[in-house]
Amino acid sequence: RTLCSTKSGGSPYAGGPHTLDPELLSATALYPTHVVTRNSHEGEIRAFLAERGVRLAGLCITSKGRSKAEYVASTLAALGGAPEADAPCAVFVDDSVAEVGDPKLVS
Repeated sequence: RTLCSTKSGGSPYAGGPHTLDPELLSATALYPTHVVTRNSHEGEIRAFLAERGVRLAGLCITSKGRSKAEYVASTLAALGGAPEADAPCAVFVDDSVAEVGDPKLVS
């Protein structure tokens, strides 16, 4: 599962109708959302998400080979994210099992 259907590093405005997952979009309209991607089209991504009502709190473009979990973990730590009931939490979604199963997230 992934937030946006954009594939292969393309702009969300190019190559067909790119969409956002409707259930995840509902959550992003309610809560400040951080997006981590390998897609380098930062301006287009920001505009695409804003047009669809995503409450974007941060956008991280990360290079191949760098774990997306590093951004998630550092963002939660910066927000005071200890695993307690009132601490910040994250919903991490990716279409790669390797990313979702990263030891930095599941430890």
